[in-house]
Amino acid sequence: FAVFVLRNVPLGLDLEGHYGLNLPAYLHGTSPTRRFADLVTQRQIIGYLNGGNFAYTNDEVHEMCERINAIIAKKAQEESEVAVTRANKSDAKSIDKGRLSRLSRLSVKEFERVVKASVCGGSHKPDVAMEFLRRLERDEASLVDMYYLLLESGEPWVETRKSVLSHLVEHPNKATEVANVAGQLGGWSEPKFFIQQKGERDSLVHESTIKFDKPKLAIGPIRASSKRLAKRMLIVEAFAEYICEPKPQWPKMDAGPPDRAPRKLDVDSINPIGELMEYCQFVGISLPQYKSDRYVFDDHKPKFVVSCKAAGLHVKSSPSDSKKQAKKESARRAIQLILERT
Repeated sequence: FAVFVLRNVPLGLDLEGHYGLNLPAYLHGTSPTRRFADLVTQRQIIGYLNGGNFAYTNDEVHEMCERINAIIAKKAQEESEVAVTRANKSDAKSIDKGRLSRLSRLSVKEFERVVKASVCGGSHKPDVAMEFLRRLERDEASLVDMYYLLLESGEPWVETRKSVLSHLVEHPNKATEVANVAGQLGGWSEPKFFIQQKGERDSLVHESTIKFDKPKLAIGPIRASSKRLAKRMLIVEAFAEYICEPKPQWPKMDAGPPDRAPRKLDVDSINPIGELMEYCQFVGISLPQYKSDRYVFDDHKPKFVVSCKAAGLHVKSSPSDSKKQAKKESARRAIQLILERT
């Protein structure tokens, strides 16, 4: 009947051990003048010693535990909000007093604090906007900065918002990550996608729609050559809708290869695996398939040969000490043959 509790663990009736002390049973008790839970525990122990005449029933103890837990949780939330507000005010004062005047020297985390303080403080800082645009142009802006300036900033930041949106149009692969940050920091729900495949294998097009429960957003349909690209484009369009900007202009994606502009392959790419995969996605064909084989030669060192099937081709790498290098070589050979064929 005792109230068993660990530090920073909710009160409850279940017997909880102590991981650090490796004990099957553990009770954290202090002076009953400090915590009501300890007063309840002592009353129950006294009742047990007096022949089982307990002060409270299990249901009563459970109800008290739930009430105490709710009070503790509310207090922790209030303290957290006070700490966040205090930190934001401190950062804002630092900016106003010029302590962070050399913005270009700030680390990613330090600049994130500056951006958050500027946006949440409701004041537009031209120097902060210029530094962010500089980092955005160099592809050094963090996802957290993009989230705050795109989805949390007010009217004074409208031009900066447009720049972030344009950046995501050019780099739609970042849209999913910004959406994840929005879920963590802004309470956005996980997006729901509805995808239909249309066309034949060699001219496959994915028509998709997206829905957010929080905030209430429904966008689509949109057509793309792959599911992944369709999802990224829809998220960008959802962001545009949320900040009341026009839909981005995407390249026209009609079914069938004759209507698509040819995509240039780079045989000298430092990432031939990604290069080949993006090509297959763009033209709407199956993604490359790789298979590795391990061999042992006279020097008793293992060697790896990786075969690649892509675009109707089947190529193999030469023996390599590294499976990763062998995979890269097979992808590069496939790219070379595709270029020769086209």
